[in-house]
Amino acid sequence: MKLLRIQALLLVTILFLHPFIAVKAVFATDSGSNGVVLPIVENNKKESRAVVQVSHKTKTRVVQFVRELTSEEMSTLESEFSVIFQKRKRGKNKYVITPKDESRYQKLMEHPLVEAGYNNDTYKISQQSVDWGITKMNGEAAWENAANYSGENVVIGLIDTGVDFTHPDLADVFLPGGYDFVNDDADPTDDQGHGTAMAGAIASVDNSIGFKGIAYSAKILPFKVCNSSGDCDSVSIAEGIDAAVLAGVDVINLSLGGSANALIQSAVQAATDAGIIVVAAAGNGGTEGCLYPAGYENVVCVGSTDNTDAKAGFSNYGANLDVMTPGVDISTTLRGGGYGAVSGTSISTAYYSGVAGIVKGMVDEQCTANPGLSVCPDKRAYILSLLNTTTIRDLGAAGYDTTFGNGVLDLSQIYSATAVTYPSPINPVKKGVTYTQNIEITNNSTFAAQINSCTVTSKNTTRTQTAPAFSISLISQGATQITSISENTLYSTVTFDSPVAFAAGATVPLSATFTVHTSVQPNDIILFGVECAYDQTGSPETESYRTSPTKTLFTADLPTTLTNVYFTFGRLRYGKTFTTSQLRSWDMVYLKNYDPKKIKVTQFFLYDYVKKGNQGFTKIWKSSTSLSVRTNYLLPTKRKYAYIMEFQDIATGIKVKKYFVFYTK
Repeated sequence: MKLLRIQALLLVTILFLHPFIAVKAVFATDSGSNGVVLPIVENNKKESRAVVQVSHKTKTRVVQFVRELTSEEMSTLESEFSVIFQKRKRGKNKYVITPKDESRYQKLMEHPLVEAGYNNDTYKISQQSVDWGITKMNGEAAWENAANYSGENVVIGLIDTGVDFTHPDLADVFLPGGYDFVNDDADPTDDQGHGTAMAGAIASVDNSIGFKGIAYSAKILPFKVCNSSGDCDSVSIAEGIDAAVLAGVDVINLSLGGSANALIQSAVQAATDAGIIVVAAAGNGGTEGCLYPAGYENVVCVGSTDNTDAKAGFSNYGANLDVMTPGVDISTTLRGGGYGAVSGTSISTAYYSGVAGIVKGMVDEQCTANPGLSVCPDKRAYILSLLNTTTIRDLGAAGYDTTFGNGVLDLSQIYSATAVTYPSPINPVKKGVTYTQNIEITNNSTFAAQINSCTVTSKNTTRTQTAPAFSISLISQGATQITSISENTLYSTVTFDSPVAFAAGATVPLSATFTVHTSVQPNDIILFGVECAYDQTGSPETESYRTSPTKTLFTADLPTTLTNVYFTFGRLRYGKTFTTSQLRSWDMVYLKNYDPKKIKVTQFFLYDYVKKGNQGFTKIWKSSTSLSVRTNYLLPTKRKYAYIMEFQDIATGIKVKKYFVFYTK
């Protein structure tokens, strides 16, 4: 990596980097999966990407040799090429050096032992100025729907000035394993303040004091790459990114920016290749183009808005801007234990990283429950498609524009959106939405034939069928439409506008476009069948071929009674550790958005993650809006537990489970 100076931008300005290819989630049929409806990512790459060009003011360089050098070889190279090897060695074959003569340094680059040379750029954190932001993004919509919607089990790699983990809002956020690349030790304590502010915006815990981060159940793994002045060299930044990749973080936050640098670009590429979402700040110059690393195509570039949804005056903009989040006067944690308001694209980047962590937790949860989902092999692409379509509120000109990118983050639709777009192995679809079902018919005879009509069958196997399951709108052969109809289908024969050729032994691919009928209820299983009649050429005989029925699960929207209800404990805190004596005391459970005329609680038990089952008994006293709970005996220490509650919608009989996690010490 280059040793040029790069500045971590902290007005407290937050940078967001992702030269964003406008990513849209569209529905299409997943080929070869019997018509499974899946969201796919469509990349519309922007033609031009204006980028702020920052001059290189490097004094030191990084030279990568073909192998590790001996002390004698370093001494010889210093004498021959007028360079000084610094005490800091970056890896077995990378060395930080100071050239005393530029022309002789260029000669060094031709030496057979040299593999590559890089600038060591300096980045600058956004300078702090001074929590409406989470409310503006409708963050509560994520928190109130499910436990994992606050970032549980998600790790954010924070590449910054370190973190003050003595702060009461961050003490439980720290994960061991971080590193200080400035002082080359394992203590990434913040001596500047920028990283602490970013950590607070991302993951300040829900502990009734201070402020709550957007992903308050997430964890922070800090890598200190910037010194007490806010300067961060590109070598340290790249090494911080590499370390975050090795640690297996879910998201990497880079609230800093400067010039293009090959070493950082290589590290970012390795991170995205590993499926990690990399987020960086647009910059605080109010100029066109994202700073680097936000300027790279595989990094999300984040700009800032104020509380009126206007672009913040300091925020960079342009064709490579991806998205906006609030970034003016954002309340967060300060080094030393206090709180304050900061502004800049840095804090906006932190907000985006937190939201990305929330969505990552949601996708992980779905893929754990259903490992065969098509989105699971490339979660990064799927998450980015959601973050730039479903969780976006458009600002400015309709669609993408260079002032606001794809828009500003908005989580108000996050529950219904993910309920629609997470495919199940048996294809969830939504009432009133149109989908395509693939059909393949093979002519097993030795005669050529032609298809004249098909009979489409739908049967609801879940309940007595009193209404059609779906309506067919057209049948096509590839891009050619061969019939157009509009009818509610129970058992209907569709005559083709013109016959379809059907050679001996050939397979004809067809597709039927259908709309799910409003009579379908959640979790109904529908059998989709097609029987096509064809005539043998030159023969009066008529035969038919019936496809194997395709099982499709129609998951209509869950009742709002179940999507909105959740519960909190008056005494416990989510994800916290408690003594067993504390747990034996009565803990009041408050049910939110709970209407006993519409919902009943069908299960309530204590789950032991170690034994993987119900742990003992709980005494429960229930009223219309609250429960009192008590464990009957002391629980084992150092264990993870969850109170699990199952709600049932009285009108439909549909059930949903929600849970509350805690630990014993």
